[in-house]
Amino acid sequence: MLWTDYVKGADANTFIIGNPPYLGAKRQNKKQKEDLKRVFHFSKDYKNLDYIACWFYLASLFIKETQAQAAFVSTNSVVQGDQVALLWPHVFSKNIEISFGHSSFKWENSAKNKAGVDCVIIGLREKSTNDCYLFNGNYKLSNPLIGPYLNTGSMVIVGKSTKTLNGLPEMIYGNMPLEGGFLKLSELEKDNIINTYPQAQKFIRPTIGGDEFLKSIKRWCIWIEDEDLKSALEIPPIAQRVQGVRDFRTNGGEVARTLVERSHQFRYRHTAKNQMLIVPCTSSENREYIQCGFFSSEYISMNSVQVILDPELWVFGVLSSKMHMIWVKAVAGRLESRIRYSNKICYNTFPCPDFTDENKEVLTELSIKILSARERHLNTTVGNLYKKGDMPSDLLSAHLALDTYFESLYKTNPLKNDDERLEILLKQYVQMTGSENA
Repeated sequence: MLWTDYVKGADANTFIIGNPPYLGAKRQNKKQKEDLKRVFHFSKDYKNLDYIACWFYLASLFIKETQAQAAFVSTNSVVQGDQVALLWPHVFSKNIEISFGHSSFKWENSAKNKAGVDCVIIGLREKSTNDCYLFNGNYKLSNPLIGPYLNTGSMVIVGKSTKTLNGLPEMIYGNMPLEGGFLKLSELEKDNIINTYPQAQKFIRPTIGGDEFLKSIKRWCIWIEDEDLKSALEIPPIAQRVQGVRDFRTNGGEVARTLVERSHQFRYRHTAKNQMLIVPCTSSENREYIQCGFFSSEYISMNSVQVILDPELWVFGVLSSKMHMIWVKAVAGRLESRIRYSNKICYNTFPCPDFTDENKEVLTELSIKILSARERHLNTTVGNLYKKGDMPSDLLSAHLALDTYFESLYKTNPLKNDDERLEILLKQYVQMTGSENA
């Protein structure tokens, strides 16, 4: 019996799983897309699946007919982010379960540049009364079931949400420029313009993006209100840059061409009245907590961060908690091994307790202690402050105090480990959404 028997319109002579060595890279990519379309012909979102998904789904069909078992070494993307909702409901619908799983580990090939990939090992079988097993190095855990995030105790699948489900304020992307780089300035470029044309200072604002925040890099942008355009264009270097944007957008794609008539501005222009709270869209997995920070309304956010405009201080405490980090590590997608923070999957779905005014007051006080600890280390970048195993003791103590209080809002007794934390969060998610698979 061939797995290809289960592919719509395919047979053993025409269907190829894998990357045949005789196909060039471009042809391979095309072939992979064709295979994905053929295997997931019933799904409109198949283009967002990784190629390994074909193997998992075909294995589920094969096991259903033969009572066989299968296991794959896979990139860990299949148990993270969007991939979970796109793949696993189709596998589980065939009366299939995960029989065992090994948590993420680094795999490197023997090539000169040693390409590194984060992998998992996942076994599949028909649903059974036998225990399932999770492995993590030398650690082995038996459980009646293993969920799609390689978790125990719950089969919940977290779906994207375009609005917050948890009572938290709205989070949006920072501002996408779409201007060809002409409105963005290095510190040297900014200084050169202002030294020659002091009046230009009115039109130059500091920017904050992921690298700027985590690595303490200073960058700037030209920011012109419509009513100030005439006076801004009287400054030659600004006029030249606006013309550069106009040329870029005129010769650009459909969206860029719609912005030609406001070539003095970014595509998006979200600003705070007083302050904003930012979270980098991409950050290292080797940090103890999600890094977030406050910036005044003088700053212009870039699209490499997610932004909450004018939030109350207690929201910082929610995002800085270990519970939030556990949630993000479970449901977020990855860029290589780095965390890709998304408002739709990480923030809007985060299962929060129902905060009372008293809870918010305590979270505010604990947030201030974390921010105060950071200020004692201004010579260290935020990225380095949060390196796993290397956090300054005062900052770590402030976070642990926040964690102790925050976790008490979920359960009176102290939580034993991260597995229990995730189990509680998934149960809270079900209560919050009223569905196993919202």
